[in-house]
Amino acid sequence: MKKRLFIVDDQCLVRQGIMRVLERLPLYEIVGEAEDGRKAVYMALELKPDLIVMSVSMPVMNGIEATRRISKEMPGAKIIALSSRADTKSAVEMLDAGARSYLVRPATTSELVQAIDITSRGGTYIDPVVSKVCMAKVFKYRRDKKSAFSVLSPREREILQMIAESMQSKEIARILRISIKTVDTHRQKIIEKLECNSIAGLTKYAIREGLTSA
Repeated sequence: MKKRLFIVDDQCLVRQGIMRVLERLPLYEIVGEAEDGRKAVYMALELKPDLIVMSVSMPVMNGIEATRRISKEMPGAKIIALSSRADTKSAVEMLDAGARSYLVRPATTSELVQAIDITSRGGTYIDPVVSKVCMAKVFKYRRDKKSAFSVLSPREREILQMIAESMQSKEIARILRISIKTVDTHRQKIIEKLECNSIAGLTKYAIREGLTSA
């Protein structure tokens, strides 16, 4: 039986390129694609893929948050992170969120296929660019969590990303299907927790924590 694959990336050309590569592999079947983390969560719960290729930096909801939510609801799904950044912080955050493997662009076709094959068999593939220090930092991070993923609630992280991406309260409320008042309440809590009351400061924090590339 073929393994069911789901592709998540905000760039259409990247998704199409990945799908063209993977469509030729006899052991896998592509069951869907999504352009942001929020849509990926909903679609993954519906499609029940075995494997997910997940971009880290995406608008609306980043890959770290999407991975955390999918892993919580579907612990059997194996997620391969695909990042344009070779920093260990993003790798640590993705692995802690539940990703099994981490690949850095521009990865070759053979590297992508290798990562998927290893992950499919229950293993872990860490890009050599970050592998030397990554796992040590994962354990240190788990002992001493002080990132946005421990300071803020899931909803606050979601709203912080949107604020950093220059969305107004009205637009955030529409996307999340909540009231503008609720958005503003969350915004105030974020400001209090981070001790930062400027949009520029919140944006810098969101970028530093890997919530967005803005």
